[in-house]
Amino acid sequence: MYPKKEVLSLEKNAERGAVKAAYCWEDGMLAAVWQDRQPVHFLSTCHGLSMGETTRRAGSVSEPIVCPEIAFEYNKYKDAVDQFDKSCLGLGYSIEMEIVSRKWWVRVILGLLDGAMHNAYVLYHEARGFE
Repeated sequence: MYPKKEVLSLEKNAERGAVKAAYCWEDGMLAAVWQDRQPVHFLSTCHGLSMGETTRRAGSVSEPIVCPEIAFEYNKYKDAVDQFDKSCLGLGYSIEMEIVSRKWWVRVILGLLDGAMHNAYVLYHEARGFE
C-alpha cells in the first residue's frame, strides 16, 4: 500500500529540507520523503505533516533546517532504542542472540523476553538506587 515511486520521489538536486508526502484517508497512513543528505522515507499512522526544525552540521557550523514532525520525533526517541540495544549486547544476556531458530515467531518471542528482562533489570536498579 506504499505509494508509487513517482509519487514520493524528490529531484536529484533537491535542497535539504524538501518534503513530499502522500496521505491515505481510508487507513490514516502518512508516507513521506524528506531530503536530508540523502532522501529519508517515513511511514506513520500517528503523525501528520506538521513541520518542525532540527539542526544539521555543515562543516563546523550548525544550521537549522526544516523537517517533518515525524523526523523530529524519530531523532528525539531513537536514542532510547540505541541505549536498549547497547545495554542488552553490552551486558551479554541477550537470549535472542544465543538461540538460533528459523522460525520468525521464535525470534519475536525471544526479543520480547529480552525486552522484559531488560526492563525488570532497569526498574530493579532504579528502585534500589544503583547506578
